[in-house]
Amino acid sequence: MILTKPTEAAAQELADRCHAWLFANDTAYAASVAAGQTTAWAIPTQAESADAWTVPVTERVLGALTDAERAELPLPAEAEVMEGRT
Repeated sequence: MILTKPTEAAAQELADRCHAWLFANDTAYAASVAAGQTTAWAIPTQAESADAWTVPVTERVLGALTDAERAELPLPAEAEVMEGRT
């Protein structure tokens, strides 16, 4: 999943927030960081349109996201099917 931010600074803030949340809440992640193995993912990339920046996110970092950011993420396929039912 990818979240898009309008500026590099906003994208970096999101990446830093995800990194900090994982470090505080995931012991395996914290151990990996301590071993120097898990920080490169937290680097935003410029979108092809060049007017936005993107940050990859996974379900592991949902706790670090704001409600507005979570609302931007695609629904899981099962939830989309359930919404279509009457």
